[in-house]
Amino acid sequence: MRVLALENDRVLSEALQRILAPRYFLTVAESCAKAQALLQNQPFDLILLDVQLPDGSGFDLCWALKNRPHPPILMLTVFDDEASTLNGFACGADDYVTKPFSGRILLARIEALLRRSGAVARGQTAAAGAASRPDRLAEGRQVCLARFLPGIFAGGGGYPHRTTGQ
Repeated sequence: MRVLALENDRVLSEALQRILAPRYFLTVAESCAKAQALLQNQPFDLILLDVQLPDGSGFDLCWALKNRPHPPILMLTVFDDEASTLNGFACGADDYVTKPFSGRILLARIEALLRRSGAVARGQTAAAGAASRPDRLAEGRQVCLARFLPGIFAGGGGYPHRTTGQ
């Protein structure tokens, strides 16, 4: 399964890499512009979306994705007030988690989102063939976790497109 994390805090990005390993193939973008470019060129099974970013708002990116096919979106942010949470859901987020968060709870929420999207049940993931990709750690580059557990990314196909806001 391929996850795009839009997160500009490098410490948190590294924590997400540790939390999501070995189940997920993580790509980290530190800006809205980089995330938009990645979303146009690569399929993902899930998006983790921070709100406060150096070049814009995660809410704005979420709004931009709302009326076109996209994977499930989980907002991951420090904004824990009711208005921000409601705005996250209004702009198309499927779930909303505030920082700090439990890694185990985050994993459970990710698994629930993927299960509800049908990606897990159908075996249709964007991670098909991910095991052959090299490890890379910098912004916008992929972290191939497959070498830690060979075969975990076996199978799959395209990613399950869905459209919200219809």
